[in-house]
Amino acid sequence: LVLYAVQLEQQARSQNAQAAAQAQARLLDAWPAGSPLPEAENLVRFSQALPDGAIVGPKVYFSDKPGIINSCGTQINWLKLRPEKGYCGQLDTGQCKDGQDVSVIPGSALFFSRKVLLNTGLFNEDFFLIHEDADICFRNLKTGSKNIICADAVVYHKTQKTLSRYPLLTAYYSARNFLYLAERHAPWAQKPAVLAGLLLRCAQHMLKLVFSPTVDRQDVKGFFLGVRDYLMRRKGPYREI
Repeated sequence: LVLYAVQLEQQARSQNAQAAAQAQARLLDAWPAGSPLPEAENLVRFSQALPDGAIVGPKVYFSDKPGIINSCGTQINWLKLRPEKGYCGQLDTGQCKDGQDVSVIPGSALFFSRKVLLNTGLFNEDFFLIHEDADICFRNLKTGSKNIICADAVVYHKTQKTLSRYPLLTAYYSARNFLYLAERHAPWAQKPAVLAGLLLRCAQHMLKLVFSPTVDRQDVKGFFLGVRDYLMRRKGPYREI
């Protein structure tokens, strides 16, 4: 059994190496001619030149779409109850700039020193899942530090490989946790926008239930459960009652 387990591990490592090599080849084919290739070492060098309290994020590509941006940091749209799309889905032609200040760096790739956690605290378990990365980024900004993008470093993200199978939970955590995020971090001038966005989203979901025969009822149910549990001050993992 031990030998069999070792063989399986070696096989998995070989398959991962092959997949990484294929992804790198696709990236090289898609990379704009004349543009310098990003290097992983750039992230370390870039971070070492910053104050210890900064959170740094690389440029993130879709793992199955080399050269297509998944994220390079973003801002929050309080009215739409979600992060801005930013450059997501665009071919990388140099839009992301080194040293760009952002509000939020996605949790798929956060790079920071121990000092950040000493200043901000750990990830907040009240969120459990979704928007916990935005929360720690906002807390870092409140310490007077920055969230900065290193555009010369790239990581590949396998998006929606887990929660896509659970639309109810995705909608639940997205709705509930955004309201907690807005409660804690939205500027006072944006609080009315959050309320207006919430009322608008509720109306949209109700109209979908009435007039759209193809509506994903799990998505709608998850949204309203998230709003309910926020109003009831429930936090952490979802527990069906």
